[in-house]
Amino acid sequence: MFELKKELLATHEALLTVTIEPEAEREAYQQALRRIGRKISIPGFRKGRAPRGIVERKFGKEAIWQEAAEELLEKISEDVFEQADIQPYRPGELEDLTLSPITFVLRVPLSPEVELGDYANLRQDPKPVEVTAAELTEALEKMREDNVILEPVARPAQLEDKLEIVTIHGEAAEDIFIDDVDFSLRLSESDDEIAPGFSAALVGVEAGEKKSFTLTMPEDFEEEKWQNREISFEVEVAEVYERTLPELDDALASTIGNFESLVELQENLQAEMLEYKEQEAEQAYTDELIDALVAGAEIHYPPVMVKEELDTMEEQLKERFEGYGMKWETFQNLQSETETDLREGWRPEVELRIQRGLALNKFAQITAVKVSDEEVQAEFQTAMAARGIEDPELLSGFNFDSELGNNIRNALYGNKVLEQLRLLAQGLLDLEAETAEESEIVTEPEAVAPEAE
Repeated sequence: MFELKKELLATHEALLTVTIEPEAEREAYQQALRRIGRKISIPGFRKGRAPRGIVERKFGKEAIWQEAAEELLEKISEDVFEQADIQPYRPGELEDLTLSPITFVLRVPLSPEVELGDYANLRQDPKPVEVTAAELTEALEKMREDNVILEPVARPAQLEDKLEIVTIHGEAAEDIFIDDVDFSLRLSESDDEIAPGFSAALVGVEAGEKKSFTLTMPEDFEEEKWQNREISFEVEVAEVYERTLPELDDALASTIGNFESLVELQENLQAEMLEYKEQEAEQAYTDELIDALVAGAEIHYPPVMVKEELDTMEEQLKERFEGYGMKWETFQNLQSETETDLREGWRPEVELRIQRGLALNKFAQITAVKVSDEEVQAEFQTAMAARGIEDPELLSGFNFDSELGNNIRNALYGNKVLEQLRLLAQGLLDLEAETAEESEIVTEPEAVAPEAE
């Protein structure tokens, strides 16, 4: 029926040139002609009864050939892919079509291919974490700051006082540096909340006073636009407060929470800090392992995968801003970036996410990760119990194929894959046992790599 030429492209796509043989071409043309004849009405003839020659003159031979070609392409696509011996990721796009003979040129994105390399020897132990005395002291000082006692004073402002500011305005040559109202500011020696020298300039101001002053931004100021520029400030102060930090004692502990002593507060705080650091460390450790898995792998995927991810990100961002009542064009103007600039900025994150996901999916297949219905049911019951729901009828009637069921299965599957990777890195995974059933693997949910920050 057709002749085929295949060219494999560096973009992990196939360029297929399909030429229809004369007999198949004539048959396709006649079928298209009959279909069109049945659909159109020609004066003087009943619908579908007009002679073919009149249909050709009315509709045009080129249009008939076009319809014949489109119908042929849809009919033979699967046979073309089979003869080309390719695994398409998507049906592909028609790059060129010529008539007589009918010849298609198809660009077909190929399914991703992943070779993990020497993944079995991936070894890396997690780093131990601890809460140091300095970190605990810093956290306790933060608690003192959070419970600071403020007393209004009639004297001029000093460093470490807190100012309640009615208005604050700063500009240079009509460029607005800051314009705010009802602003709170602690006068600090570090002096980095607004601009270098700002706190020092307000030392001596009193409640109800307005003050104007000028500051020159340093050449290493974080925003390049303002470097070495002179900013004129106008500040109106409503109130000056003296700050008094509470003592670090049992009284503060009882104020912060249901603690009978400072020691109890310290122990609780240290435990919470340790748990948080352990979670952070595990996430960082897992990310390092995924990156190592990707680095040792050979991964190929077509450009359309990146395009689809970028399209999804763009649509989600548009929906988010529409939810805020902001037009997409307004956001772009604020960013001073075109849609193309935004998408190119997202590209590295998208590429990394695709590579991570493909590497993890391959690892999941190799290690035969599976999630049973019993595990999904147990997770659902745990989630319901955490919400105080223990309805036997609801629990027994759980639909594993529902959106909720699939979401639970996907989450469990992803967690299992990452746990397998951590066990492998620590030399605790028996790969021979895990891969014994590899040939019996059924389709499981995709393992999802953690999104790049």
